[in-house]
Amino acid sequence: MKQAKSLKKSMRRCLLAAILLSVALPAGILMIIFGATGQRYVLMTFGIVFTVAGFYGMPMVWVRYGSYFPLRAIAGAVEDGLYETHRIAQTLGRKEEEVKKNISDMIARRYLTGYSFDGKILSPLSPRTVERVGKCPNCGGNLTVTEKGATCPYCGAQYIER
Repeated sequence: MKQAKSLKKSMRRCLLAAILLSVALPAGILMIIFGATGQRYVLMTFGIVFTVAGFYGMPMVWVRYGSYFPLRAIAGAVEDGLYETHRIAQTLGRKEEEVKKNISDMIARRYLTGYSFDGKILSPLSPRTVERVGKCPNCGGNLTVTEKGATCPYCGAQYIER
């Protein structure tokens, strides 16, 4: 699904930033030590910047990364055909208010596109057409039957679903 790809891309980007900041903290400490002992002030300056970024940024990015998991679970539930908030909440073992907030957040961030949300039910904006393969009653050729019926590509016969 398109929204699952967007969500996974955001999760990967956040994970990469979290890992880089996790590495920046100890690397910055080492840069400060080696920069100060060897009179290399540029290295020491980078060490200070890396340490500050790692110390303050790392926890925030890891917390942000953790907040993607409930969104991913809801996206999976929607892909499985669950559209009511109480059913999604039951399935995932979460509170319904939390699920409503997460769905609104996902729609705002464009992780869940093609749906409208009224606070209780998530409805597809354009209804999906149900297609199945059938046989033409006149010539026996294969045709694709939708809700509206079908036209045989071989003999031109109209087939209307009842």
